[in-house]
Amino acid sequence: MRAEIPMRKKDKGLLEILTVAPWWVGVTVAMFSFIFLRFILPLIDFENLLLNGILHNPQISWFSLIFLGPAAVSATNSFRKRRLLDRQSGIESIRNLSWQEFEELLGEAYRR
Repeated sequence: MRAEIPMRKKDKGLLEILTVAPWWVGVTVAMFSFIFLRFILPLIDFENLLLNGILHNPQISWFSLIFLGPAAVSATNSFRKRRLLDRQSGIESIRNLSWQEFEELLGEAYRR
């Protein structure tokens, strides 16, 4: 009998984690990364001239805007789940949901 080796789940990246976290987490990460890239990183002196030139460029702080995209996705998903729960009027409306929507409905009801 051959032993089955379970497949390892793919590790989620930071942007994927921020899409399922509350929206304010993405905004906070964007704010702290902006502060770090704009004010703290230029104080560090690197020996590599190319790296020194890239990281001391004030325009690099705008890279932190990338974290606002997942925050917007998270806010949209949160709004959609809230609306899904608010639209339920009885057992018939729940029966018409797909299993994914039902799962989200239960999650939102539990969160509230």
